[in-house]
Amino acid sequence: MKPDYVVRYRTCGYECFVLNKLVSAKTSPSRVRIRGGKMYFSLNSKEAPAAERALTGAGVAFEKVGEHGLTPALKKLKSKAALLITLAAAAAGTLLYAFSVDSVKVPGLEKVSENEVRNAVYAELDSPFVLPGTQFTELERKLLDIDGVAYASVVKSGRDIIVNIVEELPDIPLLDTQSPVPLPAKESGRITRIVVLNGTGRVKPGDEVVKGEILIEPYVVSAEGEYKQVRAMGIVEAEVRRTEEVPMPEDGSAAELILARKEAFESGLEEGAKLIDYSFEIKKVDKTSYLSIYYDIITRI
Repeated sequence: MKPDYVVRYRTCGYECFVLNKLVSAKTSPSRVRIRGGKMYFSLNSKEAPAAERALTGAGVAFEKVGEHGLTPALKKLKSKAALLITLAAAAAGTLLYAFSVDSVKVPGLEKVSENEVRNAVYAELDSPFVLPGTQFTELERKLLDIDGVAYASVVKSGRDIIVNIVEELPDIPLLDTQSPVPLPAKESGRITRIVVLNGTGRVKPGDEVVKGEILIEPYVVSAEGEYKQVRAMGIVEAEVRRTEEVPMPEDGSAAELILARKEAFESGLEEGAKLIDYSFEIKKVDKTSYLSIYYDIITRI
């Protein structure tokens, strides 16, 4: 039987202690996230009282941040006028939020200074708000003045300024650059960055691809419309999810195990890859519990 609704909670850190208390109270937290020193998790409404008693008894401060399933927020609105006012205020806030700049991201650098690129971007921005469709032609020109930058493009994606840099190649001979070989995906994921150095790109940022799918075709088209075969070359990065499943420890050390597995995974990442988020779920199969740990990374594919 499905639960009536799901309750979302937030606590201030102490994730190991909190998770152990929740498991000891025989609850099954899901959608667990640790962000900015705070822990977020969801519980079946039937498990919520036991969890709240356990956390209160342990002196852990917590707060409910949402309920889903019965749409309780809508039931609290007393009239249609109140709903319209709330929606109008939310729309105005959302608009300002969408125009604001949260961060400057510079993926994939190896030799060029990331701080130098960021400083150049912030020096050019004269407002914390950037309208959709803004062109950054002058900023891109200034980025070319930085040592080691061969190409620069700047776009606003959501609330982030994304700076794509192609670094100057070392002065070494390149072997077999003409054989007509395509560039396939080594892993499934969502494309975050593509720089075509030779050939014709088949994907763009935001596209979902599967392992083996062709990312860059081995040909170019001349101004006269003629096809010429080349060796496909480029830099393609994607957001990839990797998963591991481990048995749930019986000694109440689930949180410690999760943090240890996360640190081991991050230290073993390939060069240039970056862990951007991780989460986990507690799953029960018959009478055995397992931890499914999900790692979201940015890497070349």
